[in-house]
Formats: sequence, structure tokens, C-alpha cells
Amino acid sequence: MISDPLWASATVVAAGWGVTATIGFVRARRHGDRQAERLERTTGALRAAEAAAREKDDARRRALDQFEVLRTEIEHFVGVRLPAHVDVHARQDAGVRSPGLAHPELAGGAFASQLEAILRIYEETVGIVRERIAGSARVAVKNALDEPQTLLVRLLHAISALHDQHKNAPPAYSEGLMKLDHRATRGFQAVQRLRVICGSLPGIQRGTAPIRDIVEGARGRVEAYQTIRYHYDHSTGMRWVDGRSVEAITMALAELLANAADFSTRQVDVSVFDAANGFAIVVDDRGSGMNVYQREEANRLMSHNTVLDVTNLPDARQLGFPIIGRLAKEYGFKAEVDPHSSFGGTRVVLLIPTHMITEEPDESGLPSWDAERRANPDFSRATPATPTLLGPAGHAPLPPRTSTGLPKRQRVTEPPPPPASTLRNAIHLDQESLARGLNNVTGAFRAADAEAPEGEDH
Repeated sequence: MISDPLWASATVVAAGWGVTATIGFVRARRHGDRQAERLERTTGALRAAEAAAREKDDARRRALDQFEVLRTEIEHFVGVRLPAHVDVHARQDAGVRSPGLAHPELAGGAFASQLEAILRIYEETVGIVRERIAGSARVAVKNALDEPQTLLVRLLHAISALHDQHKNAPPAYSEGLMKLDHRATRGFQAVQRLRVICGSLPGIQRGTAPIRDIVEGARGRVEAYQTIRYHYDHSTGMRWVDGRSVEAITMALAELLANAADFSTRQVDVSVFDAANGFAIVVDDRGSGMNVYQREEANRLMSHNTVLDVTNLPDARQLGFPIIGRLAKEYGFKAEVDPHSSFGGTRVVLLIPTHMITEEPDESGLPSWDAERRANPDFSRATPATPTLLGPAGHAPLPPRTSTGLPKRQRVTEPPPPPASTLRNAIHLDQESLARGLNNVTGAFRAADAEAPEGEDH
């Protein structure tokens, strides 16, 4: 049996070993925990670094994708949108539409706003340049028209003088002068149209004239004038219009008659009616008429003072209504397409307001004003029972040209053949008269002392 001291020593040693083992275990456990913590921290850091790398890669990919979107959008802008914008605003191609963004998701953003700003600046630049070019072109065209207008006025005066000098000439001579007069008048109307298109006013100031002369003068400016029939009524036809408005109304009516004659298969009827606030010149054709959209567009053009761009004019057949609208706004009369036509075609009404109506001039050529004449005089509205018909089959022929210079057209009928002796004398007389007439026409062109077109009657 082991003695008590020995047992106690062994016990102490064993306890020491136990304590030492316990302390070592605790220490090892703590070291393991620290290592685990270090490993966990390291793993977390690696995971965070990996996540950051992935996020950075995603951001780079997103940036590359965004860059590709912007690059393709710029290519679309330069290659598609801007050329289409040039076609629409610079070339004014009606068949081209301006496309939008290639990437709709960019709409409303700063990049899309900058592209729209570029397009707006381009539009403004084109507008400024176009207006400057158009203004310069209008001035150049108006200045270039002065000389041909003067020459045409002189030519018309020369033709009228030749007709007056040879009133007893053979019919063939008078017929030739009338054809020449008609061609010259057509040329004069073309020059006047260009002046109005360029923003100018008619370069002619006429004297006071009756409505009858205005209708006949406008009729004489139409190519197919023989298809136009004027139903003359003395009570309306002999109402006098102030000279300041005569040329403008004649021009506008000529445009209406030309349009009616071009689109009518048969005759065009012209009548003048007494209206409550003036006198209405009604033009009826027998064409296919206008639909509601064409009628609204025509009335819109005839109610606006439009100065056309002479560098980009539309079809010449579409210029009549803008010309009428400009003249109507400048001078105060009115033109409108009526939806109701007696012949199923198109009816247009040109209203001469009462303030343009004046009294018949006295022998001095001036209106015989009363001492207390009002701005809108009262007129007798009596209407004869049977109106007189003027035109190709008219029964009341008018002189070849009125005292105010407006031409009048009538169909020339072939006379019966004269005897042979008379015919030989007529041919001899006609040749001499024609030679003198041509010399006078040539001299009229070369005259240096003629009056300028402004204020010159024709």
C-alpha cells in the first residue's frame, strides 16, 4: 500500500498534468478560434473583392453597352436623321418624313435633348439663309421685271394706236392686231403675276373704270377667252370702280377666269350682282368641282397675304390663289369659293366692297363728286328685265379697248368674200398698213422717252 505522502505527490502531479492539459487545450482552442476568425475575415475579404471585381466588370460592360448605344445613335443621327432633315427643311421634299431616335429609351434624356437642339439650330439656320436668299431674289426679280413691263406697256399702246389709225383697214389687219394685242396682254399679265409673287404691288395705276371694263379686261388676259361668256347687265356693269383698285381687281379676276377655263370642259359664265355691301362678280365653270378640302385650302390661300419664296415656287397652276389672296388683303376686296354651283362645277365670288365704288367720271376724267358725298354712297338698285349678253355670242359689241386701257375681247367672224378687184386693193392696202404698223411697233420698243411703268395707263 502506497503511503499517504506518495499518494499525495502523485495526486499533485496528476492534477498539475490535468491543469496543464486543460490550459493547453484552452489555449489551443483559443488559437483555433483566432485562426478561424482570421480565415473567415480572409474569406470575407476575398468574397468582397470578388464582388467588387464583378461589379466593376458589370459597370465596365454597362459603360461599353452605353457607349455602343450612343455611338450607334450618333451614326443614326448623322446618316439618317440629319439627311432626312435636310430633305424636309432645305429641299422641302414633301415625301420625306423626319425619323426619330434609333434607341427610344434615350428619349427625354440629356443626349437626346442635345440632338434635338442641333436639329433646331439647323432649322433656324436654314430659315435665316432661305429668307435672305429669297429677299435678294425678290428684289432682283422685281428690278428685272421693270424693263419688260415698260416694253409691254409701250407695245400695247402702239397696238392701240395702230388700230385707231387704221379703222378702215381690212378685217384681216384688225384681226391680226387683236391677236397681237391678246398675246401682249397675256405677257403683261405674266409680268404682273411675278411682281405680286415677289411681294410687290401691280406696277400700273389705272383710271376709274366700270365693272364691265374690268370683266372684259380680265377676260382678255386668259388664253381661252372665247370660252368665257359675260352676262352683261347695265345696272351692274356700269358701276364705276376707283382707279386705285382697278388693276388689282382685274388681275385677281383674270386668275379666277384662267383657273375656271383651264378646269372647265365647256363655257365659263360670268355675272355681276348687286350685293348688300358691294357688287359681286360670280364666276361659274362646268368642271368637276372641288372637294371640301380643296375648297377650304383655296379659301385659306385667298384670305391670306402670302409672299411666296421665289427660290422654291410650287406648280405655276397653284399660284393663282396666293396671288389673289395677296391682292385682296392689300386692296380690301374679297374672293371666296362658293360650295354651291348652278352647273355642278366650281363657283367663285369676287366681292367689290362699296367703298371702292365711285361715280362716273365727267369729261375731265374725274368723278363728279357731290358736295356732301358719303364714303358709301347709295345707288339705285333697279335691274332691267332683259340683260345684255357680251362674249363670243354677244349682241352688244364693245370697242377693242376701253378709255382706261383695259382690253376687250370679241370673237372675230369671217366676212363674206369680197369681189376680186376689191380683194386686190385690200391686199395692197394691208401690206402697206402692216409695214407701217411694224415700224411703229419697233419704234415703240426703242422709244427712250416713254413713261415708267408706275402710274402708266395701259
